[in-house]
Parts: sequence; C-alpha cells; structure tokens
Amino acid sequence: MICPVGLDEQMRELGLAWQDLAMTLKEASEGTTADCRAVSEQLRVVCGREAAYHADALCLG
Repeated sequence: MICPVGLDEQMRELGLAWQDLAMTLKEASEGTTADCRAVSEQLRVVCGREAAYHADALCLG
C-alpha cells in the first residue's frame, strides 16, 4: 500500500473544520432558535476529515 502524503495539510484543514464547527455552535447558541442543520453539516465535515486523517496516519505505522 502506498501511504498518502500531505498529513500536515490535512491537519491544517481539520483545524479549520473544527474552528468552523465552533463558530456554527456559537451562532446557534446565540440565536433565538438553534439551526441544527448547520451544526449537523459541520459535524459531518469534521468527522469525515478526522477519519481520513487517521486512516492516512495509520498507514505510516
């Protein structure tokens, strides 16, 4: 199996995804009604990027 490169870029993108989730949660908590769809979508993004990063990192071992 060939290990993918670019874990540093994946980690940067993952950090940005977490920041986006934090801002979405903040906005939801400050509104009169929470937009769970936006939170759900951001969670999907974070989960997908986390899974991809860890799968690629495991390839190194």
